[in-house]
Amino acid sequence: MRYNSRTLGSRAISANIGYQGYNIPDTKMGRRSGDNREKVLALVEQIKYLHQEMNRLRQADSLQASTANELAQLQESLEDAIAKVVHYVRPRISEVIRRRVSHQQDAEDILQEVLISVVEQLWNNPEAIRSFFSWVDHVAINKVCEHYRKTQRQLPADVESDLRAIESLLEDEETDSILERTPSPDPPIDTVAICRDLLSRVRKCLQAALSKDEYTVLDLRFKGHSHEEVAVLMQRKATWVRQTYKRALSKAAAAIALDPDIVTNEEIEEAIERCQRSENPEDRLTEAELSVLRDTLLAHPRKLPRWHQIDLFREACLKMLKHIQIPNISGTVDLYS
Repeated sequence: MRYNSRTLGSRAISANIGYQGYNIPDTKMGRRSGDNREKVLALVEQIKYLHQEMNRLRQADSLQASTANELAQLQESLEDAIAKVVHYVRPRISEVIRRRVSHQQDAEDILQEVLISVVEQLWNNPEAIRSFFSWVDHVAINKVCEHYRKTQRQLPADVESDLRAIESLLEDEETDSILERTPSPDPPIDTVAICRDLLSRVRKCLQAALSKDEYTVLDLRFKGHSHEEVAVLMQRKATWVRQTYKRALSKAAAAIALDPDIVTNEEIEEAIERCQRSENPEDRLTEAELSVLRDTLLAHPRKLPRWHQIDLFREACLKMLKHIQIPNISGTVDLYS
């Protein structure tokens, strides 16, 4: 692979693979990160579609003038989509690298190598990318490892640990037994409107009930990140993420169950009945849990548990909410399964 003097980001390099260079300004890490994440994922799906259409046209028996024009338009759209992806992920990659490489020039060189790898993969074989952000983090940390090996310096333990964690994620992405996301057919428009309203209430409820760290961990887990990947993104240990997630999930369940605008009395009663009919004894409510639910959720109006009943109340709410359809804070309607 040869590189010429076109620009990719702030450095004068670009892969000579048939697309124009991009002069992409740097942006600060974290700026509209939630919106940017959704944009990137949408762009990656668009890139996969464009790549498939281009391959379909190239495999045609005869390349007519109209087909050639269509192919050129698809290529232009592909170039534009890749440029946008690079624009959005550049700050993230830069942050990942600079936290692990102290020398600024070395970090900048590694950044350009990662960007080239991202562009080449998106241009040549985007279908091979299963989890885009996990893959990008893996490429970045792998390039950091290569840098330490080339300079014959000892690889920091945290970098090696990060690489193993993300490699494990890419090999076998972790799923959670409480919130396992499954795709579903597109619902009717009126159902979507109701779900959006309910989602807004859930977000406000959880923002009031959880700390900033707890909300962030819960949001990242709901978006499909494993405990290990969240640890890498938040620069924390995986054990801290697991503990925070468990605490946040139980607090979230309690807060949701106490809000009559989110869960109705009928849904609570039905969920309790389903719990008690469960074939797994561990999923059934104990007498103590039933008692605390009678005193809180089944009271009119609902009441907060007493201080010494908080942990018991949260565990009971977790069991009960497995049987109620609730939108998670990432915007997808799921079953607590």
